[in-house]
Amino acid sequence: MPPSHLIRIGTRAWHLQVRVCSGHGFMLRGPGLAWLPGQDPDRVCVVAYAFGTKCQQSNQWVLETLASAAAPGPDSRSATHEWLRARGYQPNDQHLSTLTRLGGRITQANIAFDDHPSARRFSNHIDTVTVDSMFAWLQHSGMSTPPQPVQP
Repeated sequence: MPPSHLIRIGTRAWHLQVRVCSGHGFMLRGPGLAWLPGQDPDRVCVVAYAFGTKCQQSNQWVLETLASAAAPGPDSRSATHEWLRARGYQPNDQHLSTLTRLGGRITQANIAFDDHPSARRFSNHIDTVTVDSMFAWLQHSGMSTPPQPVQP
């Protein structure tokens, strides 16, 4: 039996993403979408803090873009983060030891942890945006339906 695949096509979140990616999101939001996520972070980090503005990673950019299109008007990344928190978004908690973090930091320029809250970081908890955390939140918030198995 061939493996089943999960596809999330046709959901409200998918339609919203299509609109944003195709440029219709700009028309829907009008001048309120002058700010876009990703314009102001100092650097791109693979494991950026989910609610931080110092760094940004690709999953975080997608989540912030989706939220800025769906929200009633956040005008900054911080406001978008507050909107996400108020609607129950929970980042993925990566358990990374000090040695793992140190190894990543000294061997890769795009791995940094200094944007994470110290108390969480020093207890080996790294809160970052993952695809799993985004899909869980989209389903929990009612913006998506459960994944549907399909046969190729």
